Amino acid sequence: MKAILFFIVLMNIIAVASASEWEEHTATVYWGKSVDISGYNITAADFRPGTVEEPTNKTKCDVESDAFKRKAWGCDDYVFLKISKNSDPLFLDALTQKNNTFIDGSEFYNETVYEDAQGSLKIIALDVVTGKYIPSPYAELKILVKSNEFEFDIANNFTIVKTVPPEAHVNPSYPFIPVLISVKNIGTYDFSYIWVNDSISEGIISKPQELGWGKSLKKGEIWQEEYFIKPLKPVAGKEYTLPPATLYVVFNNITYNLSTGTYPFILRSSDIIVTKTADKAEIGEPGNVTVNIKMKNNGSRAALIKVRDSILPDMEIMGGELNFSIVLQPDESYNNSYILKLNNISDNVTLPYARFDFKEYWSDYNPETKTQNNTGSGISNQIEIKSVSASKQDNTASPESAPDEKTPVNASSAKASSSPTKELSSADTSWDILNIIRSLLSPQQLPYVVLVLLAGGGLAVFINRTISPKKDKQKDKSKL
Repeated sequence: MKAILFFIVLMNIIAVASASEWEEHTATVYWGKSVDISGYNITAADFRPGTVEEPTNKTKCDVESDAFKRKAWGCDDYVFLKISKNSDPLFLDALTQKNNTFIDGSEFYNETVYEDAQGSLKIIALDVVTGKYIPSPYAELKILVKSNEFEFDIANNFTIVKTVPPEAHVNPSYPFIPVLISVKNIGTYDFSYIWVNDSISEGIISKPQELGWGKSLKKGEIWQEEYFIKPLKPVAGKEYTLPPATLYVVFNNITYNLSTGTYPFILRSSDIIVTKTADKAEIGEPGNVTVNIKMKNNGSRAALIKVRDSILPDMEIMGGELNFSIVLQPDESYNNSYILKLNNISDNVTLPYARFDFKEYWSDYNPETKTQNNTGSGISNQIEIKSVSASKQDNTASPESAPDEKTPVNASSAKASSSPTKELSSADTSWDILNIIRSLLSPQQLPYVVLVLLAGGGLAVFINRTISPKKDKQKDKSKL
């Protein structure tokens, strides 16, 4: 058994060692033809041939520097290659027999190299044969392939950071705490798909609820995502702990993962209250809205407050400032207003929250930045502005649930409805009759009105035919 186990281990070692070496192949590829090697497809798509002589003796090309003679002798002929892998196009390249700079300044080389996460490919042009006295041009190629079957170290290729305020100051008007996840590709490969998964502790809810994201990330790129958390039963001064976020990456059909650490934070009841309001709860057409940000210092120390607000696309600032700072004394308030133009009200509008941070007088000093540390940070509430036009479209789209057409009500009719014992005027009575007629002639009631009229007409005919014979008999008796 030990011998078998040793043999298997030895085979694995040999396989890994051989996989790290170049596999060498040679191929002759004619114009329009291709060769398949280790999953790569190499096609000789085109050639640039000499125009005068058959290149029977290319040794003279080694000492000839005249560009026109080199072209005539076929010294600078090149093959144009198209390379694909598993039917996916990879790249195009042109190779000459030797590295050379053409008369027009173009540089050509006799080899090309391609690398990806699965392996490497090197193509060397041994010879490029063209001429008008041969049936077809061709290229003799040396093709080297190497598989990258090594242990992938995800920590040397990615970083993932989760950020939460160490002391979260909860704003009573919007008790959510921001959490930021940042992933950076610090490696040498591009990844078409990565997956980031996060979770929350018991007793905490998140916004959004699903904390999973799939993205592509090229080398050197950074991906960031922010979400919000809220303790269900917040307790000031209590320490909470967030679980780690995890990054998943597939490399050579093997899944690797990298996690952050756990993140503790202390919940504080914010001494700075920031509330965001608007002068309009509904808007019927594009126009201006006045937004007000009110701040109040409920603490026992003066504080410098910095507010950073933002707007959405299709919005414009017509007056006022989004970002500002002010020092508030204890129990002091301040209002900042700006005018916002809404250009698109096809749907309800949600104005984003405003961010703020503050530092109290005599806060901790940071020797690195040589400034006082922020005491805390937070966000305001969001604002919902309803679109009247959107509401009308919703009512029109569902006629079954739409109310009947409203008619104007004057003062007298309103008083009459509130006082049942009061007699109605003739004008009110005529107005009510008119309303009844309108309702009967509405498209919804018209079919029923027609049926009632038909039924009434039929009943009248029946009664007429029943009563008429009796009247005729009575007339006959009277004559007798």
